[in-house]
Amino acid sequence: LPRAELDQIRNLAKSGSPILLVGEPGAGKTGILTLLARDIERQKAGLVLFLDTRKLLYCRNVIDLGNSIALRGTIVDACRRLARLHSVFVIVDQFESALGQAVADILVDLAADCARIPNTFVVIASRLVTANESRILPSRLNKGFKIVPCELLDVSTTTRVLDKIGFKAPSDNLVQLARTPLNLELLGQIAEGIPFDPSSVTDDIDLWEAMCRSLEQRLGTASSPNWGRQVIVAAMELSRSGLSSHDGTFSLPAVTTREHETLQSERWIKMETRVIGRFMHERMQDYLYALYASERK
Repeated sequence: LPRAELDQIRNLAKSGSPILLVGEPGAGKTGILTLLARDIERQKAGLVLFLDTRKLLYCRNVIDLGNSIALRGTIVDACRRLARLHSVFVIVDQFESALGQAVADILVDLAADCARIPNTFVVIASRLVTANESRILPSRLNKGFKIVPCELLDVSTTTRVLDKIGFKAPSDNLVQLARTPLNLELLGQIAEGIPFDPSSVTDDIDLWEAMCRSLEQRLGTASSPNWGRQVIVAAMELSRSGLSSHDGTFSLPAVTTREHETLQSERWIKMETRVIGRFMHERMQDYLYALYASERK
């Protein structure tokens, strides 16, 4: 889907100021940053350094941050060297996961320092913070940053996509839910599975429940009617492991199980190394853990 935020980021980058992309959970911030990085690489417009904050929570200083991407020195020094020959784009995703930790200040300082380097551009993405979280938000994040709101999809585009995936004349409530790209993606997955009554959906939880039912039905066969359920149980176990870790990741056995392979092919989880993975969406992980807890009462 076309996103106006991409053009806003490109235009603001010319000013040299660091950019802060903010929006609701599931509004498409990571997708926008991914598209931006791909466009830069495809057009050979520069070098991209893409940092996922969730992987950096252990960092206590700039040396740790450099080591996280196999540098001997600091990222700022590396950008200075690279920017002599290339445009450099420093992209920081999932910044909100660092709130209240040392790495939050380190990343804000990184953004400010890199933005002062000629030919270097900085974009940070964060969800909207709560009132309580705003108290631990680095004050410098609001100084000198150009704000780009990550908007929900407009009603016309959302209605058109819903119609395309099989939801004819959707209710106003369904359209509002689907204006979040994550929810629209879920509806597309659900439409591939069970017969679905859109009027039964009133909130995000209804969507996650329908997605689980859809997966169970799609994967179930005459010979293995419970296969879909087994996959969901495996997902619930991983959600527990992920939420117990400091960075939301989980470990898989060296020999991957069929359930885990299925979760990867269904795009519920993604692997960061051969054995370390995380859920594609944090809200999916939260829902599955809630389901895990409720079934064990």
